Amino acid sequence: MPQLFKIIEGLSKSCNGKNSKKLYRIVDETISPSTIKWVENEFFYSFIDSIYFSQNEFQELLDYANISKLGKLTKNEWNFIRLAVGKPRRFSRNFIFAERDKLNEFRQLVRSFLNEAIDMNQLEMRIKNKNLLEKILKMTPLNVGQIVLGFIFY
Repeated sequence: MPQLFKIIEGLSKSCNGKNSKKLYRIVDETISPSTIKWVENEFFYSFIDSIYFSQNEFQELLDYANISKLGKLTKNEWNFIRLAVGKPRRFSRNFIFAERDKLNEFRQLVRSFLNEAIDMNQLEMRIKNKNLLEKILKMTPLNVGQIVLGFIFY
């Protein structure tokens, strides 16, 4: 993978900002489809997933305990955090499946809300984080006839 970035960097330096279409054509020819798929999966999320991954459960716990703004914590505060977090889990296949299930459940919940299958009260009961709720509410779908703005990049 680092060799690929060196090739792209060398091509972009040789173009000096000119002939960008030629650069894109050369890059498209040199990068394999499996590499493009890897880059898409590694660096790009759907909008629903980006909302899910923006939440930080540890920060929510600190906010709940009113110790999020403090610098150093006392031993009692650390003990409270350890008790609240519980026993640490191993990184295993079961852990991955549990996290994937949580992500799929969140996706299904947001999609059912956007399709108006559930109402706002049910959504509030399942999602306790206010910031997360605000982000979900901003995801209203486009209406027919709505004016949109689009950009085309070459």
